[in-house]
Amino acid sequence: MLFTANHAIRASCLVGEILEAYCERAAVVGSLRRGKVRVHDVDLLVISKVMEVPAAEPSLFKKTETVPAVHLRLKEMAACRTIVDLHLGPKICRFGFPVEQIIIPFDLYLADETTWPTLLLIRTGSKQNNIRLCQRAQKLDLKLHADGSGLSTPADRFLKVESEEDIYRLLRLPYQQPERRG
Repeated sequence: MLFTANHAIRASCLVGEILEAYCERAAVVGSLRRGKVRVHDVDLLVISKVMEVPAAEPSLFKKTETVPAVHLRLKEMAACRTIVDLHLGPKICRFGFPVEQIIIPFDLYLADETTWPTLLLIRTGSKQNNIRLCQRAQKLDLKLHADGSGLSTPADRFLKVESEEDIYRLLRLPYQQPERRG
């Protein structure tokens, strides 16, 4: 199902406000970042704060464990029915957010400072642009990792990447604004 960008933007703003205190960093990615008028879902990329909670299986050496703060907040939101159909994973969380009798699907991707630039690029897309960038990397004897780990050499040495612009530069391509990525 397609949604208007206006509905998706409204939903992303509301969810962003709710999650802001639980994130170190957050960005809208996917088709909304590319400026599409109609979208299938809202894609968010976040670096979550972490929280210590009692360990699921406490032991003499492990009384607490570290969990992403956004996981805890999403669970609270699901319990209050602010969101529906919550599926938590270590790298992606999926849920629906109701706006004006419409359930907008969300994919929330968890990053860290190392994976942020590559995930920002990959999760913004488009699929065709990602394929083009991966093929370009191969021609340069490099590998662009879709899991966000970065750009590596055949010897599995990861190149320093701090921004999307760095990836384009390392691929010897001019930087392309998200709106021009298809």
